[in-house]
Amino acid sequence: MSRDALVVGINKYPFLKDSTGNYKHLTTPATDAEAIAQLLETHNNFRVTRLPASDINGKLQVDPDKPLKIEELEKAILNLFLPESGKPPETALLFFTGHGLRKQLRQSLTQGYLATSDASPSKNHWGYSLRDLWDILQQSSVQQQVIWLDCCFSGELLNFKDTELGRHSSGCDRFLIAASRDYEVAYQQLDGKHGVLTGALLSGLNPHVIPEFEWITNRTLIASVEQKLQAYYDMTKVPQSPLISNHGQTIKLIQGKAKPRLINLPSSTPTDTTPVNDLQRHGSRHLLDNQTWQSEKHYGKFIGRNDELISMLKCLEEDPTQILSIVGMGGMGKTAFCHKLVESAYEKINFQRVAWVRARICEYKTDAFGKRESIIDSQLTVEDALKKIGEELRIPNWVNLGKDLDKLQQQINKYLILNRCLVVIDGLEDTESPGKIADKLRPILGKSSVILTTRENVGGKLAKVKMEKMNRNISK
Repeated sequence: MSRDALVVGINKYPFLKDSTGNYKHLTTPATDAEAIAQLLETHNNFRVTRLPASDINGKLQVDPDKPLKIEELEKAILNLFLPESGKPPETALLFFTGHGLRKQLRQSLTQGYLATSDASPSKNHWGYSLRDLWDILQQSSVQQQVIWLDCCFSGELLNFKDTELGRHSSGCDRFLIAASRDYEVAYQQLDGKHGVLTGALLSGLNPHVIPEFEWITNRTLIASVEQKLQAYYDMTKVPQSPLISNHGQTIKLIQGKAKPRLINLPSSTPTDTTPVNDLQRHGSRHLLDNQTWQSEKHYGKFIGRNDELISMLKCLEEDPTQILSIVGMGGMGKTAFCHKLVESAYEKINFQRVAWVRARICEYKTDAFGKRESIIDSQLTVEDALKKIGEELRIPNWVNLGKDLDKLQQQINKYLILNRCLVVIDGLEDTESPGKIADKLRPILGKSSVILTTRENVGGKLAKVKMEKMNRNISK
């Protein structure tokens, strides 16, 4: 699979001046472009061409002091999307950061440009036209086309609606991100390290937060970028509105590099009643982080139900985005079985987190004679379920988001797109609206799974294990 990228970062603009007569050179584009280039080269994901480039410390890098002419940029874009060889790559990615310019043709007619170093509006030299870029994309036979523009007025590229740049009938997959709308400027971060969009891209493309052998794709990157930019706006109030257009199939971008952290446990680690015994016997285990599901475990040694366990694990492995149900009468061991299933799935399928939600919440007080009586016995509502899932997944600002359930649901959905998780509702029959909770979860799964334990059948097409009596206890 051939995958090529053109990464452009221009600092030098000797013909552009601001209103005070100072040259409008930039400081971050070359650094931003080099950072993007290095991420794209991870695991040889892309073959990267840099512009403007020089040999710096023995490596070809984006040169912060070198100008770039329009002819050089035009030739490189043509070579990427319309190569003379007639053999285009399967995936072509263009990243541009620098100045963007906007030319007013008529009162309601404008034209956007990627400014090269020789741009000089006073001489009617504006740079590389976004309309020319659009024409090239329309003519290109590259199957997967990716464009990221971190410059002012870059949203002009998404204004060409006459033939619908992103429609499926074009026969290709297109993923476009513009840092700002066609009439807006694009900003750099207040700390001066990166452009606002580039900072979000670098965070979303970080392979060290994605499990090894999984991929950062256009869909996961969209969720990450939107989340980062919204958080940055909430913090800084920088008035920039990036535009994203995504059409077609999934585009793989960068392969993950994160490996499970392991710790060695001494061979003398005692007892067969701790939740990690099976792993301790193998000498090591994932370094877990005190998630609720671990502290919820109340049984010692799990016995039986191997066939059901294997069947449910197979369902999770073959189709990660589904809802599973464990159905049975009270006292049949549904919760114990669910714990064993979660424990096995967490290790074998490498789920990032488990959100364990109890449907019934009871609190007790003890009287003077040592007798306990219930003081709180509440049923889980749809609102409570979403808030608890937000808390378990550690969604940023989930407490305040809980005041707006739609926003909380959106953030949970974004998290579950980025991270493969397990959501468990233990005791669904004790919720206020079992059907509504299941329906709320279906559209926000992302690439995650839901497990329900319940005494009653849940409607819909679910993988299900029915707990029948055993001739020995399931747990003890």
